[in-house]
Amino acid sequence: DFAFSLQSYDLARVLLVQWESVEPENYSVLQKRIELEIAVGPLREAQSRVAKILMRNPGDSWALAQKAAILQTIKRMAATNQ
Repeated sequence: DFAFSLQSYDLARVLLVQWESVEPENYSVLQKRIELEIAVGPLREAQSRVAKILMRNPGDSWALAQKAAILQTIKRMAATNQ
């Protein structure tokens, strides 16, 4: 959270890699990884990870919100590139 608040995404990525190696199935780790991918990419990875959560739990409100955020970001990017 500290690295995110500073928008130090490189530091966040380093810390996440370490955290993932210790607790690869931790839901909080997965959430932070998705948040990082939404913030700086790749969105395809974020979409894939969100889809995995929703396959296990289709009603996961956090994952549904992230899915909506990803789609909104994609639409914004598409509109910018036109």
